[in-house]
Order: sequence, then structure tokens, then C-alpha cells
Amino acid sequence: KQKTAYEIYQCDWSSDVCSSDLDWGGDTPCVEVSAKTGDGIAKLLDVVLLVADIVETKARATGMGRGVVIESHLDTGKGPIVTLLVQEGEVHPGDWVIAGSSYGKIRTMEDYKGQKIKTAGPSMPAVVSGLKSLPDFGNWFEQVESEKEAKDWVSRQDRKRSFKSVVSVKS
Repeated sequence: KQKTAYEIYQCDWSSDVCSSDLDWGGDTPCVEVSAKTGDGIAKLLDVVLLVADIVETKARATGMGRGVVIESHLDTGKGPIVTLLVQEGEVHPGDWVIAGSSYGKIRTMEDYKGQKIKTAGPSMPAVVSGLKSLPDFGNWFEQVESEKEAKDWVSRQDRKRSFKSVVSVKS
């Protein structure tokens, strides 16, 4: 019988370098799954739900919002539309946010169904408008106190980027 990738890597995990698997006395569950056949998917989902119940992960639900940009596009009538996934704190319409090299004041905020919302908290996606330009998806966003603070942060990032491009030597 040919060894599966799981069996091959499990032998490597027995070394001191990676011994976090539960079978080896660690605290990380490993589940054998197959993308080809779909075997083990149900067990993987069970383990994910079990870990979610056991490990109490809590995000800070108050204060300045921060998270990640998961989508952005340009709408003809509204301008840049950005989907933010809030990971900590809260964001509201009227808040100033920075995302990548963009910033703006949140003009409108909707949930994933298109319904207007007044607050977006942890693990909640929010579709917002009001940013000056389109940030890249995957950029971190952070709420700031004022437009001045947002402009200063973006200009510092632009200076860093331009300095790196001048300093980098192409071979």
C-alpha cells in the first residue's frame, strides 16, 4: 500500500520541530481528509465545531474598529464600495477609517443582505462607501479619530513606499 501524505508527514511531526498534533501529546487536532474523494470532511467539520466550543475565543467588542478588507469594487453611482470584516471593536457610519493606502469617512454601511446597519461588530462583514480610493482586498483597515490622522497615516505610508522603490536596486 502506498503511504498517504498524512502518513508521511505524521512521521516528520514526531520530531521535536513539530509536535503539536494531539496524537503526539500536543494541543492541535489533526484530521485526515482527502480533496480527491472527500473522505474525512464530515469529521473535519465535527472537529472544527468541537474546538470552537472548547476554546473560548472572544474579540474585543467595544472601542475603535479594526479588521480586514475582503472585497472592493467601484460603483458608478456610489464610488468605491468596500466590504470590511470587523475583527475587533465597532465601526459606525461617520467613522474615519484607513485601509491600505486609502482612507475616508464611512458614508453608508450595509450588511451582506443590503440592509442599512448602524453598527458592525466583531465577525460581522459590512459593505461601506465613502473611501477616497479602492483598497486592495486583504489590506488591514483601522478606525482613526479624524481626517487629519487618516491623511497623515496614508502620506507616511506613501513616503515609505516611494522610499523603498528608490532604494531598491534592480539586478
